[in-house]
Amino acid sequence: MRFTIINFTDPEKIKSLIDNLLTITRKRPVIVNQKESSIPNCDLIILPDEFRSFGEKVITESVLSSPIIKEVKNHIARGGAVLAINSGAEVLIDAQLVGAKIKRFNRHENATESVAVEIERNVNSPFLKMYKQKEIISLSSYSLRDYFILDPQDNNLINLNQVAFKYQFNKVQTEKIKIDPENTGIAGIVSENGNILCSIPDPTIFNINNEKGNDPKLFFENVVKTLS
Repeated sequence: MRFTIINFTDPEKIKSLIDNLLTITRKRPVIVNQKESSIPNCDLIILPDEFRSFGEKVITESVLSSPIIKEVKNHIARGGAVLAINSGAEVLIDAQLVGAKIKRFNRHENATESVAVEIERNVNSPFLKMYKQKEIISLSSYSLRDYFILDPQDNNLINLNQVAFKYQFNKVQTEKIKIDPENTGIAGIVSENGNILCSIPDPTIFNINNEKGNDPKLFFENVVKTLS
């Protein structure tokens, strides 16, 4: 199983992700800088969450037009798997590699917490096959800070069975977040073929409260099993 992580900014920001992958897979992922023009042959590309500073968007046109994004596009065209996390998902969406939009919750807190999500699709995706449909699991969210995914065309994602999971907020979280009429509750989507997962919560962060599903070991062990 070969992993490649795209490093857009500071290498320190992906250190914990590298450590987690080493712990789980016992293999060091290949790190590719955004300025590079090629990606080694691999089974999975990860676009990590690197672009947040106190909740502000800093993704630039230079990132979206970088040679490495073109290589990610080529990887996708070949049927390769991609895991895009939070602002990494925003990169894919802004680069029009996935048909969706992102809406902010307008929160600026910086603390990782658990958030429950309900699995909507678990078939034909290496990222979701280990879960049962409608199963509630807990993932890690960097402050819920943030986002849910909007459907560019009403019910298009639903009709194409591309909704991976939806938020299941508890009472406290609901009170913290201003739920507006646009809120779809969508926390993750997959591509039509299931090989791309755009996730707002982070499935690569290790367990916070020992809650079911909030463990990247389970997540990656199943991804490795499916893609190998």
